[in-house]
Amino acid sequence: MDPASSVSYTNVGTVDPCTTQAHKTVARLVTQKSIVLLKNTDNLLPLNKTTVKSIALIGAKADSVSLDWYSGTPPYAITPHAGIQSKIAGTAITLTYTANNTNNAATAAAKAADVAIVFAGNQPFCSAGWGSCPSPSEGKEGIDRTDIVLQADQEALIKAVYQANPKTILVFVSSFPYAITWEKDSLPAIVHMANNSQEMGNALADVLFGDYNPAGRLNQTWPSALSQLPTMMDYNIRNGRTYMYFTGTPLFPFGYGLSYTTFTYANLKTSAASIDGKGQIIVSVDVTNSGAIAGEEVVQMYVKHVNSSVARPLKELKGFSRVAIPAGQTQTVSMILRGKDIAYWDSTNTTWTVENDNVQLQIGASSADIRLNATVGVVNGGSINIVDIMKPRDNESDNTFSNGKTLIASSAKIVKRGTAIGVQIQMRAPADADLKVFDLKGVCIGQAMGNKLLSGTNFLEIRKAVMSPGLYLIGGKVGGMVYRSKCFVK
Repeated sequence: MDPASSVSYTNVGTVDPCTTQAHKTVARLVTQKSIVLLKNTDNLLPLNKTTVKSIALIGAKADSVSLDWYSGTPPYAITPHAGIQSKIAGTAITLTYTANNTNNAATAAAKAADVAIVFAGNQPFCSAGWGSCPSPSEGKEGIDRTDIVLQADQEALIKAVYQANPKTILVFVSSFPYAITWEKDSLPAIVHMANNSQEMGNALADVLFGDYNPAGRLNQTWPSALSQLPTMMDYNIRNGRTYMYFTGTPLFPFGYGLSYTTFTYANLKTSAASIDGKGQIIVSVDVTNSGAIAGEEVVQMYVKHVNSSVARPLKELKGFSRVAIPAGQTQTVSMILRGKDIAYWDSTNTTWTVENDNVQLQIGASSADIRLNATVGVVNGGSINIVDIMKPRDNESDNTFSNGKTLIASSAKIVKRGTAIGVQIQMRAPADADLKVFDLKGVCIGQAMGNKLLSGTNFLEIRKAVMSPGLYLIGGKVGGMVYRSKCFVK
């Protein structure tokens, strides 16, 4: 009802912003970052364009991008079929597609190919109208799932393809966990991604052929059977729901995800031996990319209460950091743990309370892959004001970080000054800076360093940098604290 002159969206223009290269690049990056590598036996992935001569692409989901009722309608959509076809353009690889195994079409294609890629998963609105969902394993608004096994026709297709070609890769496109136990036990490689992305095909092809090293992590526990879960109407989370209370062996644990490289952890340190209930400590660990290619690791920090007088979760995620590390290099990853992060709700006194306790810090690659442990005490506990509980961390924004007292740096971007290319960074207090610039493959393309930077605008020239248009990641340390930012170069 507002006049057009007061609505900024009336000035968007005639070009749909979602069709611009900048928006496409971001959509592709988000999709790349969300893809989870679940299994990769004998490094079947990434596929090598010079050794693989033929690929069989199988399953109806390979030639579609499924949207949801609330996903919006993108102006374009790249299917996996189209994305892979584009990726192998100009190579000697032949690509054969079949939607199903009618007249043994899928098994014949798989048998004739070097590699078979089969697609399976759910249809977000169950391929049916409101109030209807024919498959018990699928669900949507108004209809709960009553099973978590894969639909029989899809599993039969996967088994038939695998029998025809043992080099079968499953691309599992789903909105929620499935008990794909046979697939995990039998297939050499499994990739998981969600529905709805307009850049689905391009991002998936980037991962399958190694142009992007996957680093997505599962944000849910995947049980191996429905029997591992409480009954549908049991709403008590303590009875085995989520990684915090689940006592069984999951199919895939919370926080899980593989990479095409490997990482090792060492030198777990805390800035103090105890954490004040109204203060914070810095937890740091050295992470080394021990593999042959650049990659991202998602370092996760869990907390377990050792001597609590009240019932506590088995562990709780209290911090994580996704870091890009070149092959053979080590990066110190720091995370903040605040006293109020370990508070519990005291229902008797109706207040948030920090307990004088000992907590075990668990640092690892998933909730089930803990690499290092350390125990710290908790002192000066007591009630915490709800306003303090809701305050954001000092370093919660993507590009503003703190040393606990003074905000050091805010925005950073890549700019050109004359013939020099560098990082322009706004400093809120004097500090040293050691930053690196990474492309979307995680490759370091330049370094920017500065000693005793002054408050205000600073320019740090990037050494040995050749910049092409696209999205870049800026990461490193400013004033001894981990710094991350994103920048699009036109």
